[in-house]
Amino acid sequence: RATVVAAAELGLDPYLVVAASAAEIENKDRLPCRGNILLNRMVGAGIILAQCSGDEDTFFSDCVIPRMEKLAKDLLAEGTKAYTIPVGGSNTLALWAYVSAFQEMMEQGLLEKYDDVVAVFGTGGTCTGLAVANYLVGSPLK
Repeated sequence: RATVVAAAELGLDPYLVVAASAAEIENKDRLPCRGNILLNRMVGAGIILAQCSGDEDTFFSDCVIPRMEKLAKDLLAEGTKAYTIPVGGSNTLALWAYVSAFQEMMEQGLLEKYDDVVAVFGTGGTCTGLAVANYLVGSPLK
């Protein structure tokens, strides 16, 4: 969500590839307009439904990621350079972004004011970046 909104704010054309059932794809014009779909529509994101079936553990690797790669290739063929962001935004670039965020927290004096950092995460990218930064500076934060 945040990535799509940030991309739109920067004047980029965001696309979101969403795992969907055959029934959802057949009725794509009747997708509910709530939650993430609503937010993505509000900022003008292209919503691409990727038909996924089978094991939920492989939805992304077998379905969503190949569809993202195809979309990027199609956009490039049209003359538009695309940057694909992995599911959850968990990649090396993101890890170093969280290391940078930790550095900013240090510059603001937050490490002296607090004993813990609480973060919500799904793929583990946020936690990994903050943990690496915490380790690198030898901080006692937990």
